[in-house]
Amino acid sequence: MEVFTRGPHYEELQSLGTGMPLDRLEGCGSRPSSEEIFEQLTGTYRSDVVLVDATAAELASAHILALRRGFHVVTANKKPLTSKLADYAEIQKLRRQKGLNYQYEATLVPACLCFLRFRTSSTPEIR
Repeated sequence: MEVFTRGPHYEELQSLGTGMPLDRLEGCGSRPSSEEIFEQLTGTYRSDVVLVDATAAELASAHILALRRGFHVVTANKKPLTSKLADYAEIQKLRRQKGLNYQYEATLVPACLCFLRFRTSSTPEIR
């Protein structure tokens, strides 16, 4: 087995596969705040930055911070748009004022599956 000098060890990767939180990894610092992350991105990148949120977490404040910094937002997370009316209004105001994209939509594929039930004497029936 190849040994890497950087990154988690094999045992740590196995632990992560069982759901161990990342902050339990040896040498892992505390998670920076959204503001600290956005500050770093703002100072590093000069072109369009897109925040992609594929969580179901309460992240309205992060979306608002990103829009204030001039980042576009793409999300499958409906909570920022449905939790507080004030957050929804702020998101809409910022995207209009700054000319930013705020794209939101997702499809839950398993909910759209058709199930076939085979009968012994006829063609499949879709349910």
